[in-house]
Amino acid sequence: MNICFEIVEGKDDLRQLYAAWEELYSARTFEASLSVSWTEALLKSHLESYPVTTIVLRDVTSVVGIMPLYIKTVSKARASLLTLCPVAEHFNTHSDILLRDYSVEAMAALLKGISSIKARWDVFRINRFVVGHPALQAMDCALRGTAKLPYRIDVNEPSFYIPLQGGFDTYLKERSGNTRSSIKRLGKKLYASGDVKIVRYHDNYDPKITFQTIRLIEDRSWKHKNGTGITSTETQRVFYQELCRQEFAEGRLRLWVLHLNERPIAYELGIVSEGRYYDVHGSYDHEFKNEGPGTILFALVIRELMEEGMHELDFFGEPFEAQRRWTQVARCHRALLIYNRTPNAYLFRAFNAVRDVMAAPSQRELAVRRARE
Repeated sequence: MNICFEIVEGKDDLRQLYAAWEELYSARTFEASLSVSWTEALLKSHLESYPVTTIVLRDVTSVVGIMPLYIKTVSKARASLLTLCPVAEHFNTHSDILLRDYSVEAMAALLKGISSIKARWDVFRINRFVVGHPALQAMDCALRGTAKLPYRIDVNEPSFYIPLQGGFDTYLKERSGNTRSSIKRLGKKLYASGDVKIVRYHDNYDPKITFQTIRLIEDRSWKHKNGTGITSTETQRVFYQELCRQEFAEGRLRLWVLHLNERPIAYELGIVSEGRYYDVHGSYDHEFKNEGPGTILFALVIRELMEEGMHELDFFGEPFEAQRRWTQVARCHRALLIYNRTPNAYLFRAFNAVRDVMAAPSQRELAVRRARE
């Protein structure tokens, strides 16, 4: 079947495609960051000032693919590279492409669309395909078979996830003795501190009142002080507030708030899709650090997700050391980099080639990040 591409400029014209977008998104399983909700939240916050260009793929009867793109400047090898990337790549979530099917023909049409973009760009990048993802495999075939642009596929950092089969008691037995002891000890200390109540906002989220509740917790957290909280900047606040509003409307929002003596002191926020829980954010009031409200709430969340029938909890961002107490299982990722025919792209390609030759092979442990507490 013949697939052609169309270039659509601007955010307003992109929004005209949302009905077709929803039809594609609901037809099969995609990553959460490809949803209209996630995209719209980004367009109203982090990408508000960026021009957006969208590649639309069509067959004879319908839209078969949509990829909104923006260009950002990235410093690499002492040069400023104009990097063309999908809107969904703004955060380091799992990568995916919104297509009716991951065919080589569709990827070839998408590559033609990328090559035809008039704005200047040096490299096209998609950062975090899970190893074995059919979209990357099809893109690789299209690049080798029909496209003339040079490219490379690199190893990228992994991310942790928790399989949720087997029941909570079995899961807890598989954790370290220190983790089990910590949960038991902190639970006793927290419940001895007063009246503990867990409020679930899955079905009764209020865009103003409920978000203000988690904002109060966030403003008293170490994440806020270190600039990583959902309200650390106005841009962050707008993104998460818009995301929560839209995901609640779609029935995918999950939000737990832990109260101690009627005071909200911890929350856990996520999105569910096709049996998977995406761990979006969580925090706790730093004043109650020694009572471990974040730990106790997260353990309860795992239990309730199992009872709901979820098959997986996905830490779909960067790997952090603190996540290791909950799981040892991780997914590996691959990054796709396509070079354009520009001087900076040629220089960066040469730099990467030299780096590849000089880099010594190593057998390292899983590299994880430490939270800046």
